[in-house]
Amino acid sequence: RMDRELLPASGALLYARGHDVTEAPPPGLNVQDVEVYVMRAAPSLPAAIGEALQQGDALFTFFSTRTAAIFTRHAEQASLAS
Repeated sequence: RMDRELLPASGALLYARGHDVTEAPPPGLNVQDVEVYVMRAAPSLPAAIGEALQQGDALFTFFSTRTAAIFTRHAEQASLAS
């Protein structure tokens, strides 16, 4: 459905993306690829996050594999990963 509605004749589609995004848009679409943000990893987990993890009172949702990997690395470095 997306390919039928976003035909090249309809004009360009803006793909506002982050610096670390490497996925290519679907072939055949007229896409204007613009980098609009850069996310930098925090040097460590905030104290409140560490406390929530230690108490087992935390639920986290990640929208990227990069963010999940950074979080896991920080939790392991703080000996909080289970």
